[in-house]
Amino acid sequence: MFKRRDKKANLRRVQEDDEDAAGTAGGHLSTQDEESEVGLAVLTPSSVQKKKRKAAGSGAEKTTKALSFGDDVEEDGEGETFQIKRSAHSRKAIQQFKSKGNRNRSSGTGTYTQVSAVGSYSKEALMELRAGSSSLQERAVETEGAATQDESTAEQRHEAAVVVAVSSALKSTEQGGSIPSAELIHLARKMREKGRSAAEFLPLDSTVRVNNSRSRLVKEDDNDRSDGEDGLEYLSFSDVSSRKSAKRQQRTEMAAAIANCSVSETDGQHEAASDGDDDDGDAAIRRWEEQQMSSAASARHVGTAARVLEQQSMVDGLDPMAYGPRGTGSLGAAASNGSGQDASGSRSLMPQPSTASNLPPILSEISAASVLSLLCGKQSALQDIVTAHEGQLSRTTEDMHISEKAVEAAERQLTDASEKYNFFQESTGYISELLMRLDEKVNTLSLLEDRADRMWQDRAQFLKERRKQDLDDEAQENAQNGKPLVMDASHQARLTEREGRRKRRRQYRQAHSLRNHNDGLSSDDELTELEKAKFTTEKDSTATEATKLFEDVDDQFCDLKLIGQRFEMWKLAFRASYDEAYIPICLTKLFAPFVRLEMLTWSPLEVGQMTVEDMQWCKHLLVYSAGADGTTMPDAQDEDNFLIPNLVEKVIVTKIRDFVQHAWDPLSSKQTAQLAAVVKKIISDFPTVHSASRHSEELMQAIHDKLRMSVDVDPFIPLYTKNVMESPTSRPLEFFHRQFWSCFKLLVNTALWQGVLSDGKLQLLCLDGLVNRYLLRAIQHLIDPYECADKCAKVVELLPQSWFSGKKRFPSLDGIALLMSSKLPTMLYHASLGAPDHERKKTRTTAMKLEESLRRIGRAKEAAGLLDQFS
Repeated sequence: MFKRRDKKANLRRVQEDDEDAAGTAGGHLSTQDEESEVGLAVLTPSSVQKKKRKAAGSGAEKTTKALSFGDDVEEDGEGETFQIKRSAHSRKAIQQFKSKGNRNRSSGTGTYTQVSAVGSYSKEALMELRAGSSSLQERAVETEGAATQDESTAEQRHEAAVVVAVSSALKSTEQGGSIPSAELIHLARKMREKGRSAAEFLPLDSTVRVNNSRSRLVKEDDNDRSDGEDGLEYLSFSDVSSRKSAKRQQRTEMAAAIANCSVSETDGQHEAASDGDDDDGDAAIRRWEEQQMSSAASARHVGTAARVLEQQSMVDGLDPMAYGPRGTGSLGAAASNGSGQDASGSRSLMPQPSTASNLPPILSEISAASVLSLLCGKQSALQDIVTAHEGQLSRTTEDMHISEKAVEAAERQLTDASEKYNFFQESTGYISELLMRLDEKVNTLSLLEDRADRMWQDRAQFLKERRKQDLDDEAQENAQNGKPLVMDASHQARLTEREGRRKRRRQYRQAHSLRNHNDGLSSDDELTELEKAKFTTEKDSTATEATKLFEDVDDQFCDLKLIGQRFEMWKLAFRASYDEAYIPICLTKLFAPFVRLEMLTWSPLEVGQMTVEDMQWCKHLLVYSAGADGTTMPDAQDEDNFLIPNLVEKVIVTKIRDFVQHAWDPLSSKQTAQLAAVVKKIISDFPTVHSASRHSEELMQAIHDKLRMSVDVDPFIPLYTKNVMESPTSRPLEFFHRQFWSCFKLLVNTALWQGVLSDGKLQLLCLDGLVNRYLLRAIQHLIDPYECADKCAKVVELLPQSWFSGKKRFPSLDGIALLMSSKLPTMLYHASLGAPDHERKKTRTTAMKLEESLRRIGRAKEAAGLLDQFS
């Protein structure tokens, strides 16, 4: 059968002997596949021999392959080929096939004969095959129901017949040892493609082939890129043109849905048949037949169930057509096909009258009582349903009202939330802008405060240095024991200026009738006209720059009243969020720059300065959170009640502390009196200024430190000889008394802080630091006993009486108590001997002062019997 051309060649070549015959057969099969509605295509397993045909003028060879597995031959033309020899019977069958096809195309119908390599099917065999397939197809159609049309049934029968024919042809071809024809392979491939498109298909072969491999030298193993088990390669017929009409395509899809499983299994059997397995094809056909019979049995069960349901509905008095939508339900249709059709095959829409012969057995048991009972039961059931529906309606109505109320409440909440959101958005923008403006101005404000503090500090330093220089000059002047002192021009200028200030103070006292004044008690802090003008100019310049600080800022960001109204609106509208945001704590820091700006040139040391209550910031914040009309009653638990006290503590107390440290002179009676009054008023008026407060504690410590430094440095009492002290008109004695009263003035200023500083610290400063260290020594240095007694009485009178409550004795006062109880009475007694009566009366009065002073400091035992020696 095979002719060996070259022993060296190892390739196969297919030649086509009868190209025109093969083309005609292929075209006829394609035409039959597109146009024929009933019939079976003739499969001709003729071997097509290919010939090389050279193109005219190009010299290039073009090979036409009739088999799907045909490949090109090597370029050298050598290779091993095979040729299928056609018998006379095959050629005769092809001629008959052509002639019958032409007649069928002209008439629209025809009978075809399938020819294979081992034989052919006669017309009678094909008719029997079609009849067998038709019975199976009819049972499959019954499964789908009465809705399937006659045209679809015919198409399904044709498809089933095609499947059986193809399977039989492949099996016969394989048993005979022949190679399937291209038309047969094409038709099998087409059936497999239909099966895949109709249902999910998992290919049996997962081999990944080399793309564009056209050479026959590529072996099967080399062409496998899947690295898995060996599998069969599916032949690709995707390049075969398909010119199916719309009607043919619709019929094919309907038939493919019915024969899905059978086609898929048949495809698998065709794949196996290509490898030579004959048993698999028979098993596929048997499984397909079993599936068709199972489908028919299922259809019969469905029809039986429909008929039973129809009979039951007739018993219940219901229309059997109601089981399907508008009387066309699936069960109703099945029942109609079973027994409810007339001679024309259609079903009557109206129920047919029943007779005793055709009634089911169950209808013979129906009576009027049973029907009435059945109707009453149905009425009761319907009544229960109505009652349940009415209850559900009432509940639904109630739920609807509740929902409406919830919607109204939600709408109100939405409105409130919208207003709240808009307010907070506006407040956020406003606060951000306000903080940005304050950040820009706070540095300039700090510079202005430093400038004002330096102004007060320079003035205090000037007065202190001047007092120290005057003290040094006067000590030099009185150190020569009456001898003239050679003074330079600057010393002379200072002397002249000093005497001028003292003269102006005496004139002032005389003009205001101030008596009992001693030199040294005055505060030497007057400034010259030039110094006053310079200080006033600098002060006014600082105040002017302070007013220009916020001139480029809108009023709502620099006016403390407007800013307070913003936060007051927040507090009155949304109190919860106001407290949650810790606004009462933040307001102190937020308002502090405006308070500092207003108090920029304020001084607690100057007489006539504005009090805290008279300041504008205090007036604005005094009515904070009281409402627009100011009638809202304040809450005792409201933290905003401490807004002004907190500002006083953190701003004013801090400012006073700076003045104490850098500008306060404890020897100045006016400054000390004014400062002590301000501090005492703040402590009494504002509860935040107490010993536990950090700012208050810093202020108290600054006052104590400044007094301690002044007690240690400022007092100076010179001690002279007895001759100088006995001369009442001597300048050194005058200087001595002035310095004594200056030290006494410091004691007075220190005693003013009683109630501010602790008694323990104040007693150390007054008793140990001033009385025993300076004043007692100066008193003991005096010659006149009357003057000594007078100075002792003034010192004791100055001490706070609260220190001596409960007859408390201070060891620090033992020295002055001994002087008043022993030494001074003795000096007074000797001075009264032989003196006139008025002198003796004066002595007794002085002794009474001493006795009172002793009792004042808790020395009643020493005071007892003091006046006995002056009786």
